[in-house]
Amino acid sequence: MNIGRANFGLNINISANNKDIVGDSPLGYATDNVSLSRPVNFTDGNGENQVDTCYHDIVALSTSTELNMTDSSLTDVFGTAINLSKLKALYVKNNTDSDLHIGGAAANQVGIVADKASDIIVVQPGGTFLWTAPDADGLDVSTDGTLKLDHQGTGSQEVEIIFAGVQT
Repeated sequence: MNIGRANFGLNINISANNKDIVGDSPLGYATDNVSLSRPVNFTDGNGENQVDTCYHDIVALSTSTELNMTDSSLTDVFGTAINLSKLKALYVKNNTDSDLHIGGAAANQVGIVADKASDIIVVQPGGTFLWTAPDADGLDVSTDGTLKLDHQGTGSQEVEIIFAGVQT
């Protein structure tokens, strides 16, 4: 499948403009403006800065779910079964009203943080997690391709997820 081009981006803009930061001065006050833009772009293929598969969905979580990137249980938007060998990018947006835990799968956990089932990433309500490995190797998920998402609140909550990589 030719995916054409996949773009992931991170944009941060922080601006502070407050004369009370350093106190009164008859000559003015301090300002600190930061602007950061770090796009990550992928083209079609299986080498450096390339992916050939992209999955995206809004996942409704009643408690937790495990997404397997390697067993063909997930499909892309065209209905093609996903069986990744390399993970190159992962984006998760927590739209829940409580912390979201990424990781902690009972077996075969994706090794973004570590390979242990007890390791998790905590994303606060409204927060975003973005991880990339654009080199030719990416992250090998051929045997450890389970991603667990677990929201710590009650009721059904939605999480946005996008991952991209290379099929086996």
